[in-house]
Amino acid sequence: MDAYSKGNFIAEYRGVYCTKEDDASESDYTFQYFFSIEGMMKCIDANTVDCLAKYANDDRNGGNSAMKVLVFNGQPHLCLFASD
Repeated sequence: MDAYSKGNFIAEYRGVYCTKEDDASESDYTFQYFFSIEGMMKCIDANTVDCLAKYANDDRNGGNSAMKVLVFNGQPHLCLFASD
């Protein structure tokens, strides 16, 4: 396994892009990442895609990675960076 230094890019959290309003109340939130951009709540739903980033530990209290929203060509991308 490769070692990562603080700030290194690890992976992109990929999935189906949706808004909070698109999300059905009965959905499985297990692999949905909600974030705010331009004052709106958005979501990347990784429940139905093969995305290793959905298993990363980005817990704010002791996680080993941090999620950052980066925008390319007007489209938000959720990117994980090493925090330890």
